[in-house]
Order: sequence, then structure tokens, then C-alpha cells
Amino acid sequence: MLSASEHVLVRKAGDATVLLDLRTEHYYGLAGVGARFWELVETRTTFGDAVDVLRSEYDVAAETLMADLVTLATDLRDNGLLLVDGS
Repeated sequence: MLSASEHVLVRKAGDATVLLDLRTEHYYGLAGVGARFWELVETRTTFGDAVDVLRSEYDVAAETLMADLVTLATDLRDNGLLLVDGS
């Protein structure tokens, strides 16, 4: 299960999503597929379900989408913004 860390403040800014880590005061900007991925994270979805939704919404090769989402999710997790399975 994916979920946002409790110390993340989220705001929409036009077509982008801005994440503020309240502990470090660092901002992270997401646009396009990344912003949509974060919307799905906020619904406490699984990674696989998020991939399925995004594959149905965007015209992108499955391998490309999967690789990009793994990179994004890993970066968000490593920066303490994303919880994976309650981690």
C-alpha cells in the first residue's frame, strides 16, 4: 500500500503538485504523470493499481511507465515523502 508521510504538505499549483516536507522544508514538484501518481498515492492505492490506472490514462509503453514510476516512487520514499506498506 502506498501513502503519503504525515509530515508532507501537498498543494496544487496549476497543473503541478507541490510537496513540502515539513521536517526539512524542501519542496518537491511533480507534473504530468508524476502529479497524477501522487493523486493516486493520496487514495492509499497499491503500486500495481497505480500502474494499471496510469497505463489506462496515458499513452506510454508499459515498460517505460513502470521504470519511471519505480524511479519516482523510490526517490519519494528515500526522501521520506512516500510510505510503502507502512514503512
